[in-house]
Amino acid sequence: MDTDNSTNRSRQLRTSLIELVFQRDEADLPDIEIIQDTLVEDRRLTSEIERLCERATQLAREQQQLEELQQELRATKERLSRTRDRLPLLYEPLGEAAYTAFLVGNLPDQPLFHERRANETKRADLKKQYDDLNQASGIFEKAKAKAKQAILWGQITYEESRVNGLNADVGKQLIETQSEATVESEQTMAILAQVGDVRRQVEQYEVEFKSRNATVEAKKAEICSRFGLEDIQYAKQLQGEILRCKKAAAEKSNEQATLKSELPDRPIACSYRIVSDPTEHAAWQNTQRTQNRPGGRADIVISAIAKSKSLSCATVMLQCARRNRQSGACESISPAIGCQS
Repeated sequence: MDTDNSTNRSRQLRTSLIELVFQRDEADLPDIEIIQDTLVEDRRLTSEIERLCERATQLAREQQQLEELQQELRATKERLSRTRDRLPLLYEPLGEAAYTAFLVGNLPDQPLFHERRANETKRADLKKQYDDLNQASGIFEKAKAKAKQAILWGQITYEESRVNGLNADVGKQLIETQSEATVESEQTMAILAQVGDVRRQVEQYEVEFKSRNATVEAKKAEICSRFGLEDIQYAKQLQGEILRCKKAAAEKSNEQATLKSELPDRPIACSYRIVSDPTEHAAWQNTQRTQNRPGGRADIVISAIAKSKSLSCATVMLQCARRNRQSGACESISPAIGCQS
């Protein structure tokens, strides 16, 4: 039972000392080096924790803003890519319309149409040969003609399969060289209008992409300069620095908690005015009463110190004496806790 009581008294005493030092107005504390050093270190740790937490908060805010900017940039890039992909779909219809305009005489002959025209001529020739074989007479001649027609049909089918590709080649050359104006005609009017619409959208998204990309690059440069970071490419790269700040703040918080919890174990007997003799204690208290101190100032007095075999640390009795401005008497603020050795 005595051991339990001593342990409780020790715990109460430690808590009381910590509260006196860290919760009281600093102006009410005595100018004792170990207390002042502890408070200075506590303030330093508090400032460092606040700095790290604020840095993590600001980085998280910047990360969110950068991510939003990069999302908008990616969305614009995707729209630009999708719009550009619409142009190849217009190659074949543009080439077909342009060649049709040439066939009806609305466009002059030009190198652009040479391969397409050669294909047309070859298909016509193959079809003529095929049709001429229909004139064969006699069983042997007809059988021989049928065999030749089979070969010709394969050639005709192959050349016909090339038509769409050749039309697309014509349209591709026109669009990639931006020379659609050279094939303007009644037959190409509608498809050229579509090409123009797509081109305007591509130009619009290119301008938008360039602007958004410049904004993102400026934001990344600002973040690197403001937080002293190396070059970053993506917002998620900031997560590592955020976690580092949070970890460092947690370590500082643990260090601060240790600083407070270990205060009662520090060599306060060397820093506080220890008065273990009752006579000397009374004389010291009388000196405090007669000193001209500002009203409301409190002094922590170590009235006794003892080590108990049942305790793991020095048990210190604290008594706060406050000078009463009217009577000069000492008012007990924290209850004296007895020590048993």
